[in-house]
Amino acid sequence: MRNIGNMVPPFKPDNEFHGVAAAVEYAVSVLKVPDVIICGHSHCGACETLYKDLPDDEEIIHVKKWLEIDEDVKTGST
Repeated sequence: MRNIGNMVPPFKPDNEFHGVAAAVEYAVSVLKVPDVIICGHSHCGACETLYKDLPDDEEIIHVKKWLEIDEDVKTGST
């Protein structure tokens, strides 16, 4: 699975849509994949954008929400 910044959101046991969780669940539970490897690369635009002040613009509301996944990385509060 590919997504912005290769981020994996925290688990939420609710009835909403969770694409990353569904992909991991399918791989592990249905396909019996033994190992999940998360790969990144240098000069990642998503990681760089974590440190930018993005405008409150309706066109990027999902990007801003997605980047919240790594907010603890940005603030150092893991």
